[in-house]
Amino acid sequence: LATTTAPAVQAEPDGTEANRATVRPVTASGFNTFGEATEEQDPNGLVTTTAYDANGQKVSETLPPYTPDGESSALPGTTVYTYDSEGNQTSVTTPGGRTTSYAYDRSGNLTRTTLP
Repeated sequence: LATTTAPAVQAEPDGTEANRATVRPVTASGFNTFGEATEEQDPNGLVTTTAYDANGQKVSETLPPYTPDGESSALPGTTVYTYDSEGNQTSVTTPGGRTTSYAYDRSGNLTRTTLP
């Protein structure tokens, strides 16, 4: 676990100047045995998690839930990444379910990108 403390800033926790305070935001990061960042907690306590495959490639990243203005429920926050046997990224699927795909030639050169 590693923590990063930002420089002091003025904050209004409840949105009013009456309760203004000086704070030093802290971000906490967790790592796996390979030194890859797997979890990060922001100063508000929201956590982003990242998963890796056996080759150290990021296979998913889950952000804290997000509820857009006017919506009653939170959107899913996971992005999924896939790779071929050569380690080339073959797709990225966003939290909204939109997938961008990639194709490569035999030399590993990107030959096609297919947008959602």
